[in-house]
Amino acid sequence: MFDVKPVKHFKDYAKFDVANPSLNLVLNQADFIRGGSLSHLGVQVFSTDEVLATRDKWIKSGLLLLDEMQVDCCYAKQDKTWVKDPDGNDWEVFVVLDDVPKKK
Repeated sequence: MFDVKPVKHFKDYAKFDVANPSLNLVLNQADFIRGGSLSHLGVQVFSTDEVLATRDKWIKSGLLLLDEMQVDCCYAKQDKTWVKDPDGNDWEVFVVLDDVPKKK
């Protein structure tokens, strides 16, 4: 669809970084108890400061959130914060701090 190859690709995971339009698209295999096949929506930023600024904005707006700092996720070390939209979809704002190799 975007004419790019994945930057990370495993049996259960594929990550695409699209330059135009700017998009970080991840497809991963997951079991779902309810709903369709949408796992969550993510916005990648460039620094932990941007993650924290978004977090502060969400708190001031009265949103309930979940923070995850220095977590291993999607084969990378990340800082992130999460909220749910009115439809119940999970949104994350995150920064990738480092790659984490896949364990054999």
